[in-house]
Amino acid sequence: MSTIKDTFFRIENKFDTNAARLMMHHQLLGLFLLFIVAPLLTLLAVGVCACIITMPYILLSHFNTIFMRFVQRLHLLLGKSGYYYK
Repeated sequence: MSTIKDTFFRIENKFDTNAARLMMHHQLLGLFLLFIVAPLLTLLAVGVCACIITMPYILLSHFNTIFMRFVQRLHLLLGKSGYYYK
């Protein structure tokens, strides 16, 4: 467990060092990345995760409706009336 914490700590320190170096050398680009790009990437990540989490529910909840419409159209094409074979 401590190895994972140490790894995250090293990655965080490396990222902070590189971000500070970028902000020192390119102030305008750094501010743009910090206040425009980073929030947009965060919002994009939240939206993608929400879509991934809710997609199975949407597909499963509407599968019955989609399947019944398919069966109804199939029956109409075959000349059968109603939803089920008699």
